[in-house]
Amino acid sequence: MPDLELIKSEYEKLISEDNNIRILSFDKVLKIEYAKDELIENYISKIKKIDNEYNLINDHKINIDDIIDFSKEHFGTLNHIDCRMENNEPLIVLAFNFGIIKLTNHDEKVKCKINLFWDY
Repeated sequence: MPDLELIKSEYEKLISEDNNIRILSFDKVLKIEYAKDELIENYISKIKKIDNEYNLINDHKINIDDIIDFSKEHFGTLNHIDCRMENNEPLIVLAFNFGIIKLTNHDEKVKCKINLFWDY
């Protein structure tokens, strides 16, 4: 669950630093922060590994299209997909209007990094 106090503090700090900043509404910021947690809990945490052909190995029939569909609904248009090998491990990068999702194998499990954008 997102840290609401931290999000509110960071949001208010951004607004106070620059009145001309083009930032999402606080409600939209909360929605994408909650969606990030939902994505991790309902999809990413269930993936055991990514094979060398970029298939998501799991017991729940989750595939990359499921992650893309969920993410498009919450993070906007899919702008870029990059699948490549990095350090002999498959890497999947998905770029959306309001965030970037990176998936790779790490120590016998999937590592995920999600960067959200609060501006537009």
